[in-house]
Amino acid sequence: MQARGRCSEYDASVQWLEAAREHYSICYIDRYSADVPFAEEWMDHAVQLMQDKYGVTDLFVEGLPLNVNVALLPAPNDDASVSTTRFRCCWGYGESVGGAYQRAGWYGFIPYLTPSHSAWDASRTWGGMRLPPDDYHAKNIVHEFTHAIQYSFFGTTFPWPVPQWVFEGMAEYEGMFNATEYNRTDGFDSLVRYGHRYIDRFECCGSPSTPTLGTSDIYFGGALIMKYLADTFGEDMHVRFVRHQYSSFDEALAAEIEEGGSTVQETYDGLLAWLRQRYASL
Repeated sequence: MQARGRCSEYDASVQWLEAAREHYSICYIDRYSADVPFAEEWMDHAVQLMQDKYGVTDLFVEGLPLNVNVALLPAPNDDASVSTTRFRCCWGYGESVGGAYQRAGWYGFIPYLTPSHSAWDASRTWGGMRLPPDDYHAKNIVHEFTHAIQYSFFGTTFPWPVPQWVFEGMAEYEGMFNATEYNRTDGFDSLVRYGHRYIDRFECCGSPSTPTLGTSDIYFGGALIMKYLADTFGEDMHVRFVRHQYSSFDEALAAEIEEGGSTVQETYDGLLAWLRQRYASL
């Protein structure tokens, strides 16, 4: 496909090459060109997840196309290192029409320290769940692209209609449970151990009129709640979260749980019991 030419927008000092695909571009340098197929594999996987699970054919934000660029960085920076990943969005592009600026679309970046960089040789496992490098990279790429999917629902205006534990927990869930087999099994075991250790970070129930549940651990705790809700009520609940039209997320969550034949308090109690049972079985 024709290059979109956005790589230099991330860092004009780098001599970028671009691998343009239908739904994204990969920005890289020649020295690390062997990393492109790996990044492409997991971006294609994330795009398929976007289409199959979330029903999003192409990324649009506020009615205009969103171009996602994976920037495989040749050196770590504040956006990407062995301990940091981000999704940076959104910048508009367009042209002047009749003296007025007319936006034609948006672009964003997933900066990622390129997988064959020597910094990744320092450990055999990475992240809080101690995942092997390839599984860790897969999780992070799927996680960050999930944020692009969320932007397609929520747009650029804040605050968004979901709390941070849903925003990050959903992305972490996709990287853990809709990526590699290792993440779904051994990674899940690590997640259970972590969640059990910090079980006091799960919260319930708030206002009696609109009870809710949540967690102060927005990444790992959020992923565990998403896993429990998927196992209990079906994974389609995640899709309804990003599409909800209630005046608040708390109302949406309570309604979803009630539709599933339970209450927020019962669901919270079930979450903790499930976590303790999973931990005891390890």
